[in-house]
Amino acid sequence: MKKYLKFIPFIFTILIRIPDFFQPYWYIDTGIYSAIGESLNHGAILYKNIIDNKPLFIYYMYAYLERLPISLMYSTQFVSLCFTLGTEYLIYKIANLKFNYKVAVLSCAVFSILVGTNILHSNGGNAEIFFMFFAAFSVYIYILKENLYKYIYIAGFILGLGVLFKVNVLFDGFFIILYIFFTYKFREFFIRSFIYSLGVITPVIIFLLYELSISNLSNTIKYTFLNNFSYVSKFNKFYGISSIDINIFVFFIIVVGSFYLYKKEKIALESIFLILWTISDAFIVLLTGRPYVHYLLQLALPLSLLFGYSIYSLFYIPRYKRYLNILMVLIFGSLYLVYFFRNDLAWQAYANFTNTIPFYTNFISLADGSISKHRYYDNFLYNTNVVFEKKSSTANINYTMANLLKSANVKDKDIFIDANFPWAYYLSGSYTTYYYTTDFLYGYKISTKNKILSVLSAHHPYVILYYNDGINFPGLFNFINKYYYLYRISDGASLYKLKSN
Repeated sequence: MKKYLKFIPFIFTILIRIPDFFQPYWYIDTGIYSAIGESLNHGAILYKNIIDNKPLFIYYMYAYLERLPISLMYSTQFVSLCFTLGTEYLIYKIANLKFNYKVAVLSCAVFSILVGTNILHSNGGNAEIFFMFFAAFSVYIYILKENLYKYIYIAGFILGLGVLFKVNVLFDGFFIILYIFFTYKFREFFIRSFIYSLGVITPVIIFLLYELSISNLSNTIKYTFLNNFSYVSKFNKFYGISSIDINIFVFFIIVVGSFYLYKKEKIALESIFLILWTISDAFIVLLTGRPYVHYLLQLALPLSLLFGYSIYSLFYIPRYKRYLNILMVLIFGSLYLVYFFRNDLAWQAYANFTNTIPFYTNFISLADGSISKHRYYDNFLYNTNVVFEKKSSTANINYTMANLLKSANVKDKDIFIDANFPWAYYLSGSYTTYYYTTDFLYGYKISTKNKILSVLSAHHPYVILYYNDGINFPGLFNFINKYYYLYRISDGASLYKLKSN
C-alpha cells in the first residue's frame, strides 16, 4: 500500500482539474494570448504590430493550439494539466532527494491543493503554470548533478526556456545562485554560478538574435524586458514605506541571518534550501505590489516543499524544532498575507478565494443538470463588462460581443476592438493586425494612441467595435465617422462597419 501512496496526489490533481475543461472563455490574460495567437497565425509580427509584455513562448503556444481542430479551452487545459503533473512529479523527486519519501508525498499533496485546485487561479492557463515546470526541472537537475559542470549548464539552460514564458522565473535561478553561495567557497561559487548563468542566458540570446535577424530587436527588448519595470510598484506604500524598500530590507535580513546561522551550524542545509527558495520567489511576487492571485503560483513551488516538510516535522523531528518550524511558517505566512492584501486591488484576490468552493459546486450542478450552461457561465464574474460592473447580471459579455461581430460576417477578417475583451477575437473567428493591451493604452501614452490611429488609417479594418470601457483618444471618432457607419449596438457595444467605396 505504501508504494502506491505517492499516486494519490496526482490522481487528485487530475480529478480536481476536470471542471477546468468546461469553463467559458472569460479570463482576460488568456484572451490576450488567444488574440495575439490568432494574429500570429495571420502573419502578424510579435512586438512590432502585436504587442504585449511577455516573451514569445506563451503566445506561440496559443497560436499553435488555435490551429488544432478542437476547442481552445480543451487544448489549453490539457497542456496546462500536463505541465502541472510534470511539475508535481519534479517536486516529488526534489523532496525525495533533499529529504525523504514521506516529505515527498506530503509536498505533492500540498502542491495538488495549491495548484491542482482553483485556489490560486491555476485554471486560467497563465504563464506561471508553464514556467513553474522549467523552474522545478532546473532545480532538480542542479541538485541531482551539482558536481558536474555540464549539468549545471543544462540546469541553467532549462530555466532559460522558462524565461521565454515569463521573466519572473529568473528568481528561481537567483535562488540557485544563492544556494551555491551558501554551499561553496568563493572560487567554486564563481565558476558554478557563471556556468549556471551562462546556461540561463543561452536561450534568451538565441531568441534575441532571431529578433535581430528580422530587424525587431529594439521592440522586443522594449516590450519583453524594459516595459516589465512598469509593473514594479515604485509608488506603493506600506505604512508610509516604499514596498520596494521593504522587500529589499526583509530579503537582505533573512539572507544575512540565515547565512550567519548556517555557518554557526544552527540551521541545517535542508532548511537553508527551503528558506532561500521561498524568500527568492516571495521577493518577486511581492515586488509588483499587485495582489493578483495567479502571481502566488510561482511561490507554490517552494511553499509545497516548506509545508510538506513542516507537516512531516510535526511527527518526526524533536519537539522544540517542530514547534520552531511551525512558528516560523505561521509568522511568515501571516505577515505575507497582511502585506499581500494591503491595497485597493485586494478584492480580486479575496473574490477568487471565496469563489473556490462555488467553482466546484456550480460545476456539479451543471453536470447533474440542475443549472443550464448559460446559468453556469453567469457564475464567472470576470466574464463581464467593465471592471466596476462585475456582477452576474452582466455576465457573458464576451459571447455577446462575439455574436455581435459574427452578425457582421467578420470571420477571417481583420477587425479592431477598442475594449478590454480580447476573447471576442477568437470567439468571432477574426483577428487583428494591430493589438495593444489596455495596460499600454491607459494614462498619458499619447504617442502610442497616435500610432494606433496611424495603423488603423493604413489598414482600415473591416469593422471597429467600441465598448464603454474602451480608449477614446483624439481623432478616433473623426476617423470612424469618416470611413465607417454604425452597423449595430448591443449591450453597450457599438459596431462600426467599413463604408463601401
